[in-house]
Amino acid sequence: MKSTIFYLLFLGSSFTNLKGQSVGLFGGINRSSYYDFNQNDYGGHNRTSFYGAYGYSLGICIKDILIDSVPYRFDLSLNNYNGKINSTSGGMGGSTTTDAQINKCVIGIGIYPVNIKFHKKLKIGIGCALNYLLNDKTTTFRSYWGISTATNGIVVGNNTTTKVNPKMDFGICCHLSYDISILNNFYVVPQYQFYKGFMGVKNIQSSIGSFHQYIAVGLIKRLK
Repeated sequence: MKSTIFYLLFLGSSFTNLKGQSVGLFGGINRSSYYDFNQNDYGGHNRTSFYGAYGYSLGICIKDILIDSVPYRFDLSLNNYNGKINSTSGGMGGSTTTDAQINKCVIGIGIYPVNIKFHKKLKIGIGCALNYLLNDKTTTFRSYWGISTATNGIVVGNNTTTKVNPKMDFGICCHLSYDISILNNFYVVPQYQFYKGFMGVKNIQSSIGSFHQYIAVGLIKRLK
């Protein structure tokens, strides 16, 4: 974790050699939400509940890079995500219940090819992000019971697994920020961002997706 933060700071300092762009650091909190877009297709014997939770986000950004006269924004971020998923499936003959406590840390690269300015201070960016799983402390506990024809009784058991999150995740993101000038070429930038991932959570249901919202504050320097 410490080496990753040091790497982010090192990259941020190296950006100061660039001319004509804005570079900065940002940090804040995030809230993770999970959903099942096939929830209505499972029938009455399947139920899934989702519980959002808060984490933290740190990162660096470089803005206003002109590529073919189009301004781009690039982010490199470190995000800690948390949450809980409870899924139950079965009927009168037995059922399986899965409880997942999600706690993971990812490093992500965001690219914003669409950037719109309003009154030179309010900015909206639309782009995509690629995330790589650095640390996964997620635990999944699965319990089950069922009527056994071999023993003419009820079989009860449980097991625990830890590998439920994909190593790579790709999704779309949107960024909203407002520049507040404090010193010559320095700005405090409150910002809001959301990210929707496309990769499902494994070992529970492949159709479970993620949605993350971020509130952060950045310090931006506009380079001459």
